[in-house]
Amino acid sequence: MRKYDKEIIGKMMELRKKGFSTSQISKTLGIPRSTVYWYIKEYDNKVRNKIRELKKSGFDVYEISKILDMPVRAIYYYIAREKREKWVREYRRESYSKRTNYDTEFHEFLDFIEGRLSYRPSHNIYLDILKELYSSNNGLTCRVLEKRIDKLRYNISTMRLMGKVKRMMNLGIVEHRRKRYAISKKYFDLCKELFSESF
Repeated sequence: MRKYDKEIIGKMMELRKKGFSTSQISKTLGIPRSTVYWYIKEYDNKVRNKIRELKKSGFDVYEISKILDMPVRAIYYYIAREKREKWVREYRRESYSKRTNYDTEFHEFLDFIEGRLSYRPSHNIYLDILKELYSSNNGLTCRVLEKRIDKLRYNISTMRLMGKVKRMMNLGIVEHRRKRYAISKKYFDLCKELFSESF
């Protein structure tokens, strides 16, 4: 990245203070947008921190505009950006939480079939897959299993359902033979004990 003298950098900051976007500063000064972004990044962070502090102190947008000597639209831009970034952080946190819950569901299932859980999980897709396979004498095809699981109100795609079945296959709980999924001999007696009350 090319280094610019203090005069050009000062012009960048001046235009930014007036509320110019990175694209507008880039066009006005004939400097690449990525370079403009790199130079004003630190300035933006300082301004955002000041706006945050002033908002916490009870100042409104117009008062903040006068204190920082910046246009009102520039203040609104920084506030909107802050809200957008907060939403993205919360969305990512929520997505991560959902992924973690799927893992928790699997570990809950393992704890149950291995006798480490004192209660029967009320809504566990792995346990319901096992139950459906146990209820079938000759195993189930992918399509039939999917229909049965859908009836239990699990909002899940075929690919993700098969991912869960394969996870059970990796542990030797489920096996695949003649295009059908079935409970392995090793776990059949356990399933008989687990589901004896239901059938």
